[in-house]
Amino acid sequence: MAQYVKQANIFGRIGSAIGQETANVIPKEIERYRMNQGLQQLEKEAPNLNPQQYFNRALQTYGLADRPEVVRQMGQLAKQQSIRNSYGQGREVKEPIAPASAQGTIQDIRNVPFGGQEFSQRKGSTQAPQEIVRPTETGQPQVVETNPLRPEAQPKNPWDQQRKRQELAQAAKEFPWMDDKDLNAWVSDKEQRELAQPAAEQAKDVYNQAQADDIRDKFIKRAELLTQKKGPELFKDITGEMQNNFIRTVQKDIRENPHMTVEDAVNKRATQMLAIPKAKRKVDTLAAEHGILDAINPYKKTELVKKLGDAAEIFSKVGDEEELNNILKTKSYPGQPATERTPAIPAKKGFGLSPSRAAWVSYKRSPQVQAFTDKIKKNLGGDYIKKAKYYASQLANTIQDSDSILSIYQEIKNRDPNFDDAAFFDELRSLKDQVGFTQKQREEFIEGNPNYFQTWGDRALFPINVRL
Repeated sequence: MAQYVKQANIFGRIGSAIGQETANVIPKEIERYRMNQGLQQLEKEAPNLNPQQYFNRALQTYGLADRPEVVRQMGQLAKQQSIRNSYGQGREVKEPIAPASAQGTIQDIRNVPFGGQEFSQRKGSTQAPQEIVRPTETGQPQVVETNPLRPEAQPKNPWDQQRKRQELAQAAKEFPWMDDKDLNAWVSDKEQRELAQPAAEQAKDVYNQAQADDIRDKFIKRAELLTQKKGPELFKDITGEMQNNFIRTVQKDIRENPHMTVEDAVNKRATQMLAIPKAKRKVDTLAAEHGILDAINPYKKTELVKKLGDAAEIFSKVGDEEELNNILKTKSYPGQPATERTPAIPAKKGFGLSPSRAAWVSYKRSPQVQAFTDKIKKNLGGDYIKKAKYYASQLANTIQDSDSILSIYQEIKNRDPNFDDAAFFDELRSLKDQVGFTQKQREEFIEGNPNYFQTWGDRALFPINVRL
């Protein structure tokens, strides 16, 4: 007898299979979705997390903790990222801070009131910066701008055991995921970098000093080429101080202008420096041509004073006012031929001016001082000593580093001759420590005793009421 087998409906079997598959797939998709959501949130938070926080946060993400391979990889990534981050510690980009110059420090000290008396801000507070570096100037850009004895250039000793233990303890605290091998490697690398730092700083100093020496040599050679003079002959035209000022200016140019070549900087300043010997020769010519007839001609004297004022501007632009000042004070005398016992003495022409008159021509008054002296009116009456002390106190409030005390004294004298000269200088002497006069200004107290009588040079050169 044949057996009959009942077959199930084909669609029923398909539906059963689909249902079973759906029951298996849906929970997995839900897990994957939750894990993806957690990873997306972790990605958003990652920039604000350190490596350890990132690792801990990852373990809290749904589904990751159950996957050992993922946990291991996340730990390695966190460790590597921590090491990379630690390389950059201490190298955050910050706003650069300009170094305080010695000149600025001195300025702060000078602005402190002394003995209950306050002096106004001074020393170039409103003057434009000088183009040529002055002998007393400090803090300007230089090729070698570092102190060779600074702490970071000092050789360092290898770490002792106590220092190594301290560094290991600190590293273990900062990088708790590192094993002993990694910690020791990290600390050893840190020690080697610290020991290598002084050598690197010293190498920079040696390089910079070599560049400074090269600039100096090239400048001197260019000056020799342009003047066709060397050694002592070159110094006859351009003083050693002036050459040094220009060399420092070239170094400043190079430091301030990274795209400027040494050749261009040297040529520019050497050419500019040659204006001094040219101006000196013209002043010598004026002195040689200044005769007796010119001395009695007011028009001739006025024109000559104006020409000397023009020369003073040339000397002032390169900071060489002192050289013109010395020329103006030089007295003329005839030369003498050589004898069996004495060498020949060349003739010398000068103007023979008094120190204050020579300074008045050579040193232009600063705007602060000129604003004060412009207000002075001639006054025949009054207490001459009291007036002198008043002028001195006002000078103490307005004088700048570039000013000459003798030049200012003569300017006041031109406007109001009726004050006590000795009392004026005595009052300034009593204030010089409080005011903070420069070394050059202090030296003027030695040279600038009051001139109660004009020199013959003053009388021969200056007409009445002349102004520069």
